[in-house]
Amino acid sequence: TAVSCFEPLPSRAASIRARFQGHPVHVFDALLGATSGEAVELSLAETASSVLLEHRAQPFERRAMTTRALDDMVAAGALPARCDLLKLDVQGYELAVLRGAEALLARTQVVLLELNLLDIHVGVPLMHEVQSWLAARDFVAWDLAGLTRRPLDGALWQIDLVLLRRDCAQRADKRWQA
Repeated sequence: TAVSCFEPLPSRAASIRARFQGHPVHVFDALLGATSGEAVELSLAETASSVLLEHRAQPFERRAMTTRALDDMVAAGALPARCDLLKLDVQGYELAVLRGAEALLARTQVVLLELNLLDIHVGVPLMHEVQSWLAARDFVAWDLAGLTRRPLDGALWQIDLVLLRRDCAQRADKRWQA
């Protein structure tokens, strides 16, 4: 099974390449988005880098970058046309990345993504918005893979949600117990 990984920060991309050397992992130096060629600025915050600004200004360096859409990468032959699992951790940019992957999503079985319940970032789509968008494309919630609480007050900030295609085999068994 091949794995494609997208990392916009060159030092982190190099680290991922080194970690998975000799394995079928292809690391793309890419910032994903709704379209290819969109000029954006990325706040460099290690594991919390984001295109979106926070409501309260943070002292993060901002770097100009250009986005790439997954569907364009598939069309160019850089990615396979089918995806078993699409996992996104893009700090509030999930809906933009999904919009750039509509054709790929039609051939994807499982989506795992981080969804926001609090709008710490300006303009971040909240959980219900992203989940509704995916529901319109026949994905339904299946499981929670993680929870992140805000240190300020313990409020639930983000969840890692697993969504499956409505008609997938994992959902076929409707029994409660054996």
